[in-house]
Amino acid sequence: MLTGDDLGMDIGPMMSPRMWREYLKPRLKRVFDAYKSARPDVILAYHSCGSIVPFIDELIEIGMQVLNPIQVTARGMDPVALKAKYGHQLAFFGGIDQRQVLPAGTPEDVEAEVRTRISQMGRGGGYLLAPTHDIQSDTPVENVLALFEAARL
Repeated sequence: MLTGDDLGMDIGPMMSPRMWREYLKPRLKRVFDAYKSARPDVILAYHSCGSIVPFIDELIEIGMQVLNPIQVTARGMDPVALKAKYGHQLAFFGGIDQRQVLPAGTPEDVEAEVRTRISQMGRGGGYLLAPTHDIQSDTPVENVLALFEAARL
């Protein structure tokens, strides 16, 4: 079950952790608890763009199992550091840069990005290869095909 609230911007959270704890965390916990109550085997995925490092521990605490996306261009969202710190607790979903690499890179750049993310986050499992967000209309078809092709190899 994927749910989410964009908590982050490129440079950091868009609200203080104190405000999040007071206003959003209790409500999100009730949502997660309701999903688990209705279906105990459900996997809880949470979407938030941007840099959300200050919230990750508490998102895990209330039940998040999959973090989406790994926006590698946002401050602190380093895939290697995230995998090292949380790889035993979380699966990661995303990480292929759809702002620069997919729209402006070459197919070779896309392939390199895919290989880098797989090597950074794929060891031991727990990685769902995907762009950081929706593929935008300015992305060349060749780059979309390169993404799929590199993922298959």
